Amino acid sequence: HVHLVCAIPNGLLLEFYRETVDPLRMQIFQEPMVLDAEGNVPVPKRPGLGFTPNYELLERYRVG
Repeated sequence: HVHLVCAIPNGLLLEFYRETVDPLRMQIFQEPMVLDAEGNVPVPKRPGLGFTPNYELLERYRVG
């Protein structure tokens, strides 16, 4: 949702769960989402959404 929040003129907040709240949250992507010194989530500069899924981890939780 990082790109969406940045694209909306009144997009002020982005939900961010620390690893202590949800340990898998930081492992879902190969590039973990981190807060900068001011507590902001920088917008990734990589193509697309800017995150590469950790397919190995996701495969373990696949249903069906």
